[in-house]
Amino acid sequence: MPMGGGNQPAEGAAAIKYGWEKFKANWGDIVVPVLIGFAVVVVLEIIGFVIFGAITSGTERCVNFGTTSAGRVCGTESVGLIPTLFGIAFLMTLIFIGQFVLNLIVIRGSLLLIKGEKLTTTQLISMENVGPYAIASIIVALLAGVGILLCVLPGLAVLFFTHFYGYFVVDKKMAPMDAIKASVELVKNNIGPVAIFFLLSWVVMLVGQAACGIGVIVAWPVVVIATGYMYKRLQGEPVAA
Repeated sequence: MPMGGGNQPAEGAAAIKYGWEKFKANWGDIVVPVLIGFAVVVVLEIIGFVIFGAITSGTERCVNFGTTSAGRVCGTESVGLIPTLFGIAFLMTLIFIGQFVLNLIVIRGSLLLIKGEKLTTTQLISMENVGPYAIASIIVALLAGVGILLCVLPGLAVLFFTHFYGYFVVDKKMAPMDAIKASVELVKNNIGPVAIFFLLSWVVMLVGQAACGIGVIVAWPVVVIATGYMYKRLQGEPVAA
C-alpha cells in the first residue's frame, strides 16, 4: 500500500478515523493476535491468582479443650507479612508480563499497518527490541507507580508524557531512556493535539467497554493504530494511505 505524502493532519479525530479504517480493512489479521494476546493475559492472571492463593493461605490449627470433639476449636493461622508480599509481587509480575507481551504485539502490528506492510505472525512475535522495551516499560511503570502514590496526578502525568515510548523503541530502535525522553519531548511540543487525542481515545474505549466489554476487542486496536498514526504524524512522517 502506498505511503501518504506526509500531509495527513496530526489531529485526534483524524487519528481515530484512520485507526477505524485500518481496522475495518485488516480486522481478520488484527483480531486473532489480539484475542491470543488477551488469552495469554487471562491465563497468566489465573495462574498468578492460584499461586497467590496457595502462598497466602493459612495453616489450620486446632486446640483441644476436652476429650470430645465438642471441645475442639480450630482456626486458620496467618502466613505472615513476607509470604503475603511475595505472593503479591509474584502475581503482579505475571500480570505485568502478560500485558507487556500484549502491548508489544499490538505496537508492532500498528507500525506494520501504518507502514503499509502485511501483518505476519513472525513479525508480530519477533524478539527484536524485547530487552529495551522491557526495561523502558519497567522504568515507566515505576515512575508512574511513585507518581500515583504522590496524589495520583503525577502518575497520570508520567503516563501522558511517556505514551509513545514503546513506538520509539520498536520503530526507531532507541535505548530505553532515549525512547522515554523522546516521548516526553514529542508530547511536550504537542500538548494540545495529544490531549485531545487522549480524550477521544478514552471515549472510544469507554464505548467499547459499554458494549458488554466485547467492544474492547475492536476499540483497543483502533486506539493503538490511531496512536501509531499520531506518533508518526506529530514527527511529520508519512503513513500508509
